[in-house]
Amino acid sequence: MSFDVALEYLNKAKEYLNASRLLFSNSSYNASSLTSEVSAKLAIKALLIKLGIEVPRTHEIRKLLSIIHDKLKIDNI
Repeated sequence: MSFDVALEYLNKAKEYLNASRLLFSNSSYNASSLTSEVSAKLAIKALLIKLGIEVPRTHEIRKLLSIIHDKLKIDNI
């Protein structure tokens, strides 16, 4: 995937984050938390693309983070 695709994912993540802020300000906490989660997943997928990793078909945030962990070989986290 290309830089443009990563940027598209990141822009979508920002849209969801802005929606989450709006929902939170209207005391819609459950909806805010769900849109925050979607935002985080999209941002992680953008990072995967930038790292040259094919984005897996999953919605599990732990799986996405473990892929980054394995790729970067992060210790002490």
